[in-house]
Order: sequence, then structure tokens, then C-alpha cells
Amino acid sequence: WITNTQALSVVGDDRIDLLLSELGLASYANVYFATDSAIESDSETLAKFIGAVAKGWGWVHANPEQAVDKLVAAYPEIDAGWEKKTIPLVLKLSFDDNTKTDGWGTFDPASIKSQIALLDQIGQYPNGRPKAEDVHTTEILELSAAERPKLGAPAT
Repeated sequence: WITNTQALSVVGDDRIDLLLSELGLASYANVYFATDSAIESDSETLAKFIGAVAKGWGWVHANPEQAVDKLVAAYPEIDAGWEKKTIPLVLKLSFDDNTKTDGWGTFDPASIKSQIALLDQIGQYPNGRPKAEDVHTTEILELSAAERPKLGAPAT
């Protein structure tokens, strides 16, 4: 992974990193999954969870060095030096112009449709192509909108 800077250091800086987004494919990390029944029957709890996670990411955005310190305190086997080198990249991947406008965790439903179409084109759905609306919802993001910080990528 591009965020595994310690492992990539073995390769050195003379490498080419190519992200899916640079090929025109949206790539969403930190995706959360829930069953249809959980979304239908307990959407408020899911929204509270996403709101809390979003607040945590907002704190990390404002306090990246302290966030790494807390991570290393919880998981001492993690190398603080490497994580402090990595946190700017993690924040750049977690926050962008879309999150600045629509809040942390936002995504573009049109990109989901595009990904499904591409995967269908290359034969990844032998049992039939799913409908985009059957594999995602914006309901939880809408319910948690007030809690999700509207922040862009930090200045480098």
C-alpha cells in the first residue's frame, strides 16, 4: 500500500507510485459496510457511529503528530518515526476538495456506477451486474452531515 512507507523505503525513492485515481478510477479507503436490515432498522445508530469516526478524523486533521503519538501508545510495535512521515499522505488521501465541500466520508455515487460498469465490462459479474443503488446508500452520510467535518487536504 502507498501508505506503508516503511515497507516502500526498501524500494527507495526512485520508484513510480501509481494510484487508481490517477487512472481515472475512484478509490475509496476506509469503507464501512452495513446490512440492508441494519440500515433500515438502525440508521440513527449507524449515523452516530459515522459522526463519531468523522469527528476523530477531524481531530487527526488538526493534530496529526498527536494522533500518531496516540496510535503508538496504543500499539507500541508501530514505529512513530515512520508513522509521522506517513500521516501527511494519509491525510491527503482522506481529505480533498470533495470532503471540504461535503464533509469527511463523502463519495460520488456516479463513481460507484462507473466502477460497476467497468467491472461488468471485464466480466467480474458472472451472475449479473448489480444496480448501483443496491450496493451503496448516502442515507447515513445525510444523517451524519452535521457531524462530519468539512476539511480539505492539509497544506503540505
